[in-house]
Amino acid sequence: MDDCGPEVRFETVSKSYGAPAVDAVDCTIAGGSFVALVGGSGAGKSTLLRMVNRLVEPDAGRIRVDGRDVADGPAPWLRRRIGYVFQSIGLMPHMSVAENIALVPRIAGTASPDAPALLKMVDLPADYASRRPDALSGGQRQRVGVARALATGAKLMLLDEPFGALDPVTRDAIGQRYRALHQRLGLTSIMVTHDMAEALLLADRVIVMAKGRIVGDATPAEMLAGQAGAEADALVAVPARQAEAIAALRG
Repeated sequence: MDDCGPEVRFETVSKSYGAPAVDAVDCTIAGGSFVALVGGSGAGKSTLLRMVNRLVEPDAGRIRVDGRDVADGPAPWLRRRIGYVFQSIGLMPHMSVAENIALVPRIAGTASPDAPALLKMVDLPADYASRRPDALSGGQRQRVGVARALATGAKLMLLDEPFGALDPVTRDAIGQRYRALHQRLGLTSIMVTHDMAEALLLADRVIVMAKGRIVGDATPAEMLAGQAGAEADALVAVPARQAEAIAALRG
């Protein structure tokens, strides 16, 4: 796709909270790709992701989006150009769905988005625009969170455990729907997840982190073929064992 999302480049990026959280990470994420960051708790995944939109500031190194240092200019201006979807969603309870979707464009002083059209993108009826978040299920609220992230027209999307609080059926449905939107809109998507199966099924590329460093970087097929290192193999082994156990039960 010609009009694809931006390239994201990490240049020797580090962040410490006493102990290193991200340790001299060098990595380039191609425009239009879908990359999953995986690893155990404390591996540095969310810290690395949040440095892209400056929710966390690096101690050293730089991050570039389409060649421009994210530190150039005010952080709020940067965040208006980057979609961000996270597990707790963060919808304003006193606002309607339409008002939640329009929040960032309104703050930025840009035109109000077409809320019904955005709801259609995430498979919600147009009349949900007038509802309050407490009238929606968890899965519906998460879909609204995706619609809100798309409302600015951002081509770079950061997803921090976006579907982790959902039941497995809803999680799979929303993940597949987001993957289709990623492809259709030509987005660059970077997703943090603890679920290796989710990473393998949704992403084009899986980056494994441990102790703040990248210890594996491969396509899903290469991961499954054992070509991404010991840490990646240990993560892949979990869904592989689960699949084998289910197959044995069926047999």
